[in-house]
Amino acid sequence: MPRPSHQELRWDRGILAGRQRPVWRHWREPYVFALAIPWPALLALIAGLYLAINLLFAALYRLDPAGIGGGAGPRASFAEAFFFSVQTLGSIGFGVLHPVGLACPGWHGPALPG
Repeated sequence: MPRPSHQELRWDRGILAGRQRPVWRHWREPYVFALAIPWPALLALIAGLYLAINLLFAALYRLDPAGIGGGAGPRASFAEAFFFSVQTLGSIGFGVLHPVGLACPGWHGPALPG
């Protein structure tokens, strides 16, 4: 079968017509998939992946009871662990919440002047 030209490609109910398979079947080719889906779906996919990664790391941070210091109690809540995950993944740096535990036993938070 000859390959369709750009003029033969058209959108038909969320599927790029003129191809041998629907757009949603391009999961093995992420670049083609990102080009083929609509912008709102791409932005929702990126936001969903970012949320899923942060939820995963928040759950992992909760495995160490004293792994996050600077919280309201001796053990960080899930909301604090999620905030810490967003803060570190976004390269914002350490603020009130900071890592404490086996990896850095001498760390007691950022050094503040005065």
